[in-house]
Amino acid sequence: MKMTSFFKMSVLAVGMVAALGANAADDGTINITGELLASACQVDAASISSPIALGDIASGTFAKVGDASTKMPFSIHITDCPDSVTEVMMAAVGTKDATNQDLLALASDSLAAGLGIALYNNDDSQIKMGNTTAPVAISADTHEATIAMKAAAVSTAASVAGGAFSANTNFILSYN
Repeated sequence: MKMTSFFKMSVLAVGMVAALGANAADDGTINITGELLASACQVDAASISSPIALGDIASGTFAKVGDASTKMPFSIHITDCPDSVTEVMMAAVGTKDATNQDLLALASDSLAAGLGIALYNNDDSQIKMGNTTAPVAISADTHEATIAMKAAAVSTAASVAGGAFSANTNFILSYN
């Protein structure tokens, strides 16, 4: 069976149109910028070496979901910041509580249950997990800053189970 010239030309034309369609694209540009700092600020190890003790908390403190214990202050002190940065922020990047994603989860070996840990800026505004603290100015004279925060236990369930608890988080500093 012979293919007619018309049929051959039709197949060729369809193939060319398909190839053109497959290669058609819109062009664009993605611009990426950044700044590599000569050196980052240094975290003063002494400021993060001690646990933040929330103390003994009465179960009656948590009458309903969202009730919080007394907020305990703590801080992260940074030193040796380069001249090019003027502000610092901290973001906690630990495991989020399964019930309330704004809170830090208790460690798996905790005996207490129905709680998460909330972090707060010094003005008592809550810092949701993964979000940054309010910006803190870095001293142009000393090249240091102190990020003052608070922590509290917050109920995530209508009733809480007593016992010892702990929570841990890594953190990331970002600079302006």
